[in-house]
Amino acid sequence: MFCVLALEPPFKCSFKVPADEFEEISNRVGFLPAAYMARAKWVTVIKPSVLQARELESFIKQSYLLVKEKLTKKMKAQLGI
Repeated sequence: MFCVLALEPPFKCSFKVPADEFEEISNRVGFLPAAYMARAKWVTVIKPSVLQARELESFIKQSYLLVKEKLTKKMKAQLGI
């Protein structure tokens, strides 16, 4: 899991961020530490208007890479990564 989206209003999107950027990002307007996942350095976007589509895409790609690098070799092989 690297991204969680709410498909019903209100819009919410949660994803992992680098540990050294967690405080800065979670304190931005429109962001909050993610419920139950903040200890793993996840944030939630609660106000999508604060992000451009390109920036959201970048955050999601970064989250994917952060989660992927923590997978075991066995799990990567099972997933074909």
